[in-house]
Amino acid sequence: MKAKKLVAILLCLVMAVSLFAACGKKDSDNKGGNDNQQSENNNTDNKDDSNKNDNNTEEEGGNTEGTGDGALTELPSPLTAEKQNLSVWTFYSNDFLDGPGDVKGVQAMEEATNVHIDWQTVLSAEAQEKMGLLLASGNFPDIIYFALATPTRQYTGGMEKGIEDGVLVDSTPLIENYMPNYKRLMEAQDESRVESMTDTGLKTIWSYSANDQGPHGENEWCGMVIRKDWLDDLNMPMPETLDEWHDTLVAFKEQKGADAPLMIGNTGPVANGAFLTAFGILPTYYQVNGEVKYGPAQPEYKEYIELMAQWYKEGLVDPNFMTNNASIGAPNEYIVNGRTGAFSTFYSMANEGMINMGLVTDNPNFYLQAIKNPVKNKGDMAYTSKVADGIVNSMIGITTSCKNPELAAMWLDFNYTEEGMLMNMYGVEGESFTIAEDGSYQFTDEILKNPDYSPTDALKFWARGNGLGLYNWETAMRTYSNYDDIIEIERTWTEQDMSLCLPRNLFMTDEEANEYSSLYTSIQTMVQENTCNWIQGAASTDNFDSYVDSLYQFGLERCIEIQQGLLDRYNARK
Repeated sequence: MKAKKLVAILLCLVMAVSLFAACGKKDSDNKGGNDNQQSENNNTDNKDDSNKNDNNTEEEGGNTEGTGDGALTELPSPLTAEKQNLSVWTFYSNDFLDGPGDVKGVQAMEEATNVHIDWQTVLSAEAQEKMGLLLASGNFPDIIYFALATPTRQYTGGMEKGIEDGVLVDSTPLIENYMPNYKRLMEAQDESRVESMTDTGLKTIWSYSANDQGPHGENEWCGMVIRKDWLDDLNMPMPETLDEWHDTLVAFKEQKGADAPLMIGNTGPVANGAFLTAFGILPTYYQVNGEVKYGPAQPEYKEYIELMAQWYKEGLVDPNFMTNNASIGAPNEYIVNGRTGAFSTFYSMANEGMINMGLVTDNPNFYLQAIKNPVKNKGDMAYTSKVADGIVNSMIGITTSCKNPELAAMWLDFNYTEEGMLMNMYGVEGESFTIAEDGSYQFTDEILKNPDYSPTDALKFWARGNGLGLYNWETAMRTYSNYDDIIEIERTWTEQDMSLCLPRNLFMTDEEANEYSSLYTSIQTMVQENTCNWIQGAASTDNFDSYVDSLYQFGLERCIEIQQGLLDRYNARK
């Protein structure tokens, strides 16, 4: 392969890591020196044992460079001289192939690493249930990919609990000694370093979101859109403030005949909190200068509710919002038949997306313009609740059943190389994709002009796609003919202020999770019921103060306290 963008970036990351090492930087610890010292002692013991394994690995695979303590600085090629097997549990869906082993990019990876994977797959909708059954069985695969298995996409209770339960091995020494590519990527950015580390300082393995240039948080893939063609017909500008939005929605109703000018989610707000964010709060928990707050308990929430109730009364909000549930995406029937003019949706539907997909055939001027969230006053910052993933995506665990965790770690590490990413996300060079002289990746006609399959379906024969390394979210966009347009759509939504959002990877202990769940379920139900009643006019906001009192009686103060503790522990990792 030619030298490409990721290679150059990795070289820069090596230099950055070397600088950190020279300064003697250590992972922060928020539980005191004894725990940290114990962790260092354990790592030293594991490193001593791994020196012997490194020698064995070098004999099997060859071409292994090491440091004085036996840690790999690059992977052997192939990883093992004799073909070895590993088992991997992950979610997977492919209408055309039986399993990942039939994907050509996966087959290319087996040839490159000399490691055959026995795939244990489940559908993503079944992941939660199947994960529970798997862990209860005590019969574990070598590697588990935790995406979608828990709300935080990790082992319930975190790495420490997985080790305590006898399910997972401590990945810290494996990362240190057998995952040079992952370690470089992890330590090169504060976000990846902090979010890939537990509150007690253990290093964990996560899939990383990436674009074509390397690890990079996803652009926002969901946001507000508005019928730009209607605005043009009405000679109206793009609305920014709440007052401008009101005038626009009135025009959509009275002059365009929309019976649901604005569509919202069935709990009140939309996915990214649009309109609510104009009041400087988010739909659930958020932070202001490190202090955790709960949006639905703030006075500003009452302002939002009263605005939506007034708009609902005027016929500007979907009268069937509870059943239509347009939190992310409105019903096509409402969109194509001109029943709505503004809603939250995916990037693929925005601009001319619905025309390109053949969903709108009788109106060549149809255009859904991506738009930022409304603000209260002209010049205010447009806040949003982040929908897309940051760099750190989903946890990956090596289990206690794995007889060769060193090889498992090296195989995982291969997935963080450019070569591994390309096999997972683009397929086979020269067949499903090519690399231009400027280093950019281009799909071949095998994908983009396949006579039998759409580009998205054609790619399923070549690329596995899901996690287990660098998950390149930009790949899917390249299957669309309006790729540049999609990048611009996402840029519009991403260029909003996300400073109110809590960081990702806030780890609850088992005790905290159980207590929090027992309290928050009732609180969440109370918020949703009251919000919907207020918007529909079934109840008056005169009882807002007593509603807030009830939230605290049901344990909101303790829930905020738990969330504050999570944030404080997260900040202590920095």
